[in-house]
Amino acid sequence: MADKDTQGGRETTVKWQGRLEEAFDAEVERLGGCNNAQPKQLQEALREEFPELSLKSCKWHLQTLRKREQRQQEWLSAPSGPVRWTGKLKEAFTLAVAALGGVHAARPKAVLERLSPAYPHLTLQSIKWHIQTLRRKQSKGSEGTATEGRRSRGNTHAHEVGTDEGEEEGEEGEEGEDGSSSDAQHARQQRQSLERSLSAKRRLPRARSSDVDAAGSPPQAQQPRRQRQGSQQQQDTQQQQQDTQQQQQQQQQQQQDTQQQQRGEQQQGDQRQGIPGLNASLPSTVTWGAHALKAAEAGLLRAGAACANIRSLIAHLEVHAACQSELVQLLEAEQSSRGSEAAEAALCALMAQLQQHTRLHANIPPIDSAAAALTAAAAAMLVAAGALLPKAVVLRQAGGSPGGSGGQGHGGSGLAAHSRRERNTAVLGSLVPLVHDGTAAAAAQAGGVHGGSSQHSPETCTVAGCRRCAYMRRRAEREAGNLPQQP
Repeated sequence: MADKDTQGGRETTVKWQGRLEEAFDAEVERLGGCNNAQPKQLQEALREEFPELSLKSCKWHLQTLRKREQRQQEWLSAPSGPVRWTGKLKEAFTLAVAALGGVHAARPKAVLERLSPAYPHLTLQSIKWHIQTLRRKQSKGSEGTATEGRRSRGNTHAHEVGTDEGEEEGEEGEEGEDGSSSDAQHARQQRQSLERSLSAKRRLPRARSSDVDAAGSPPQAQQPRRQRQGSQQQQDTQQQQQDTQQQQQQQQQQQQDTQQQQRGEQQQGDQRQGIPGLNASLPSTVTWGAHALKAAEAGLLRAGAACANIRSLIAHLEVHAACQSELVQLLEAEQSSRGSEAAEAALCALMAQLQQHTRLHANIPPIDSAAAALTAAAAAMLVAAGALLPKAVVLRQAGGSPGGSGGQGHGGSGLAAHSRRERNTAVLGSLVPLVHDGTAAAAAQAGGVHGGSSQHSPETCTVAGCRRCAYMRRRAEREAGNLPQQP
């Protein structure tokens, strides 16, 4: 608990706990109690130990103590104070009711006589209210399980209980007027007891009339009974329908659970066989047998073979592309340094590699036109590489000897230079479609190294800076005599 005081323009908080509260209570007792103590005296006595304590806070706390003491005195001076039905009182009440024969047999006055020595503030009205509460709880718990005969016996018993309660209400008017409960609660309990007694009195003539009807009464008096029987039959029919629906729902739920369990077992079986999800992926309307698995395995083998062939073709294409790039580089090196021994040695190595690759590729069965085109391109590249090599190198590879004297060698050098130019132009013309267009089938369409049967025309070519078109133009100019021969 804390108080807020304003001192010197600022707000301070005083917490009434611990040493402050103990010191305040001790000072109040020293001054003669709450009624004799004054707030100013308390502030002066506590100022040395608690300088933050204000007069306003002392006044407020002193008023709180006075009100608390006044309520305690009123409660102690009252003939019947408030009683809480918890702990020992509740246990003593339960034992007293059980000793008097139960809830329906026990009387409030007898229960009060048993509990009054230990609990003098207990009233008859409070005991009566608790007995009625217990009776109501027991009647609610027994509803819905009794038959018609039990209901009639219960009504008779309720009539007796209502009569007893009416007598108890009379006793209460004489003895329990000084109870601690409110008047509204007392009036409500009286009204409930009167309604029970009236309802019990109304049921007695009906029971007698039903006995007369069973002995042989006119049809008009039997109509209410027939109506009751019809309503009871309707209720029974509705109850049977509800039970049937519940049974059907339970059966459907069991069927669904069984189907789900079967599906789970089937999926587990498929996973154990190594074909997870096969039955789930296939249509359910088609009956699949053992031939479906064999067909799937055969299709898988065919697909694997096709993939292997495609991979081999891709590898050969990569090899051909690498060979083409190397050949172009060697051509450029041969043009820049004519007669270089390094270029001749590189061409010899490339020629041997192409021969080996052609022999390996010839053993592979062709799948489509791409393999045939690759074979033709390899052959054309092999011929072009052979044409690039000097005649002496070709003869040396073939096992012959060039021979001839020094003069012949000198004369042969001029012939070699002339043949080298022709060879270069022929090789460049044959390799243009392979290098520039990037298609392997152009070499097969060329029909040879010179490319005489090609339908390529400089007038219809749309490639910018086409090497083949430049070669064809130079050849045409040389044939016309416009371009002088190179020395």
